[in-house]
Formats: sequence, structure tokens, C-alpha cells
Amino acid sequence: MLAMAWGMPSGAQVTNGLLVNSFETSADLLRFTRNNCSVFSSTEGITDGRKAALVVFSNADWPSICFKVGTGFANGDWRAWGAVAADILNTTGPA
Repeated sequence: MLAMAWGMPSGAQVTNGLLVNSFETSADLLRFTRNNCSVFSSTEGITDGRKAALVVFSNADWPSICFKVGTGFANGDWRAWGAVAADILNTTGPA
């Protein structure tokens, strides 16, 4: 299994502030489509805010999480952001 944690400031889909999603609430964690993985709240790997998302990938083909329009995100026009970035910490690999 591979586990990753990352965090961003609280809030969701703030265009001018450039925030797409935070991981501060359980509702924020439910916005992602999951394939062979679990998503939990964590206090490890926080870069801003008070919580991060901990993603535990199963030992399976193509485990992933996705930002999907219509599932967790109403607006799919993310051109104002130019790119999406996240801080990622591999908690099971070498430092």
C-alpha cells in the first residue's frame, strides 16, 4: 500500500484566491472520486490550514483519486487557475 497526505487552506473553489478545495471538513474529503483507495482526515503533512487528506492506495491496478466535474465539483471551468497543484508527502517511502 502507498499512503499520501497533503493539505491546503480551508475553503472550496475560490477563483480569485485560487483555491479549488481544502481538506478541513469531511464534506471536502467526499468531493473526490475514488478508485481502489480510501481518503481520511489527517494532521500529518499539513502545509496550510489544520488538516490534510490522507489517501491510502490499495494494492490493485490503477488506484487513484480524481477531481470530477458533476461528482464533487459543479464547475469544470478551471481556466482561471491555469494549473492545479498539491503538496504531496509519501508517508511509506524513503525520505
